[in-house]
Amino acid sequence: MVSRYHFGVRTPRSRWHTRAVEAGSFSVFIRDSSIQDAAINTRYQNLFFEDGRYLMDDMVRVENFAEDVGRIWNKLSLPAPNRLHVNSNGRKKNYREFYDEEAIEIVRDILQRDIDVFGYTF
Repeated sequence: MVSRYHFGVRTPRSRWHTRAVEAGSFSVFIRDSSIQDAAINTRYQNLFFEDGRYLMDDMVRVENFAEDVGRIWNKLSLPAPNRLHVNSNGRKKNYREFYDEEAIEIVRDILQRDIDVFGYTF
């Protein structure tokens, strides 16, 4: 959700732009019920069939990008890439620093399945 907020602030054509700019802070943004309703489209829903089977053979998580890509290249018997680059969002603060207890509970209520399946923690 922090990434969605910051993307909205810096990307005028984003569907989140107006709400993010009007909110003025992540704390206000996360408490907007329309943002919460839109966030219900979770990663889990995009990656799994209704019966719980994966829609793909493997997955790369941004937070484990180099390791995950290396694992997949290895599975495919491809030579390891010389250099992997992940675009930086430019934020200096860890995403956890944006959350107070209420914001954590809001995200837990909306994304509990994602948190459980992907092993995320606050």
